[in-house]
Amino acid sequence: QEYKYPHDFEGAYVPEDYLPEKLVGQRIYEPSDSGFLRAFFADADIPMPALPRDARAFAASLQAVEVLILPHRSAGLLGGDARPADEIAAERAVLDFVRGGGRLVAIDGGAELALRILGLTGAGPGFERIQGPEGVHLRVAVADHPLLAGLPRELPWLWTGGSALDRALPGLEPLLIVKDPLEILAGPSTGLERLSGRPLAGTIPCGEGEVVLFSASPFARGATFSTLLPLLRALLPAPP
Repeated sequence: QEYKYPHDFEGAYVPEDYLPEKLVGQRIYEPSDSGFLRAFFADADIPMPALPRDARAFAASLQAVEVLILPHRSAGLLGGDARPADEIAAERAVLDFVRGGGRLVAIDGGAELALRILGLTGAGPGFERIQGPEGVHLRVAVADHPLLAGLPRELPWLWTGGSALDRALPGLEPLLIVKDPLEILAGPSTGLERLSGRPLAGTIPCGEGEVVLFSASPFARGATFSTLLPLLRALLPAPP
């Protein structure tokens, strides 16, 4: 009753609140310390600590961090129940971290948060949410960039939904670009035409550091190692 179907509205979005009133403002999910990346780095003996949610402790912990990851479900740096003033303080700490030479790797929703931290949310849409089939293997071109040194010039990518980057983002250097014309390797051959020639990953310089954006998540059931390779290369030092 009175439900508004998002796809009946412009942009396929309506500001609805689907939670029952008794759950509004409550934490209903607590992320664990498990997951593919954590297991991968544990096998490689590379520390990957979760950062504290207290704003002051969060800022202090960045002094021992080389690469900061904003995962694809990032609603904020300190969690959804953080005070706005604390969240702003944490965002400033991240900006100082990157300007000082750190690397911020942001994925899907985390990439949108990264653009806000960089102050680029007013520079254009930043992303275009792509509506179409999912579970599609398509071909992407790999840019000649130090982060991706040694990788083949083309890779298959498992598209599981998400966004494409806006080439007009200030300072953006594309890393992974969907082939133009679109090349489908497996899956539905129509419905993703708007992806043609669009970046799915890119880097933006910031002071002495950089922000690496993945507008579409490389994590998915059935993803091949080639889909994960660019992300892992962004998280690890370049080979000698």
